Amino acid sequence: MTTLPVVALILLAGPVALAAYNSNQPGSAPTPKPEAAAPAAPAPQPVKATIGDLGYLHGTWRADMRGQMAEEIWSAPSGNNIMGCFRWQKPDGSAMLLELLAITQEADAVRLRLRHHTAALGAKEPADKPQTLVLTGLEGTRATFSAERDAGGLSTIRYAREGDRLTITVSFSDAGRAPLVFEMSKASGG
Repeated sequence: MTTLPVVALILLAGPVALAAYNSNQPGSAPTPKPEAAAPAAPAPQPVKATIGDLGYLHGTWRADMRGQMAEEIWSAPSGNNIMGCFRWQKPDGSAMLLELLAITQEADAVRLRLRHHTAALGAKEPADKPQTLVLTGLEGTRATFSAERDAGGLSTIRYAREGDRLTITVSFSDAGRAPLVFEMSKASGG
């Protein structure tokens, strides 16, 4: 075969034809088989729960983190939802991050959706793509939400309440990125 028909063969028939051609050539090395794609991560498995099971989040929670202030506020469960908001301030009081959250009880699962905003309320995620996590663990006053879709690099968010303390641990899909841990206390009157 000349070079031109080989090129035509490759263009028309693709890598399988090239492997067949190479295997028929004297002294040619076998063409390596393409590696199989890595298996997709299994979809998170939701746990059975009601919105009332997360009522322990209700209230105002605050943390002082070396001069930075973090605050998360959750409404009481009502209907099929709980509404929340989060702010993180620099030592000078300016907002580093504002976040709107919603936990909803749906037919197949309980989901946490969140959206980040600038101090001027400019949304950081596209309007139709909030970060979405599904409730995958619930034990007493400990809940784990796992990334489901459009989670923007989030892996899990865990809420653990002990008395008047709420620990929020945000883990990321990038294994090299350290989790964010917020050790919060219930605000008086909140």
